[in-house]
Amino acid sequence: AYDYRTYDNNKGDHPINFVSWQQATDYCAWKNKRLPTQEEWEKAARGTNGELYPWPPSNLPDSSLRRANSWESADTFEDDTGKGTTPVGYYGGVITTGYGVTLDTPSPYGAYDMIGNVAEWTASWGVSLLNEGKRAHRGGSHGDQMGSGDLLVGEERAAEPERQSAFIGFRCAQ
Repeated sequence: AYDYRTYDNNKGDHPINFVSWQQATDYCAWKNKRLPTQEEWEKAARGTNGELYPWPPSNLPDSSLRRANSWESADTFEDDTGKGTTPVGYYGGVITTGYGVTLDTPSPYGAYDMIGNVAEWTASWGVSLLNEGKRAHRGGSHGDQMGSGDLLVGEERAAEPERQSAFIGFRCAQ
């Protein structure tokens, strides 16, 4: 029984989830923006130097649990299944958790929460045979494990465009 499906859920500072690809596209258009392509999303997350994560490799893996909302992060916002979203910017270095103060984790372009919390729809179709006919989403979610590869910046995942999930949200591009 998820309470995420309503807008009045005391989670106004969390990322939106349970939205289909079309709902995300429509919202961005309403704001005179659009969903980013996979390539744009990946560049915003890793910059031009090919990092695996939005933060420098010298900080992995010892501090990664304080840098993104993943399965292992054990934050105070988890629901009865042990998963859940955190407020936007929670991993921005200002809130104290069981692991201590969360670390400042902007991407090279200054974007936060590029991995973990919720995966983000893109404007692109999936490119692998496994993802053919599906819309790509990037960044992994609070349900993914840090060491599994699902939270790597370059990892493409995809879903049917009409899918609505606790693990998928979006961000708009200019």
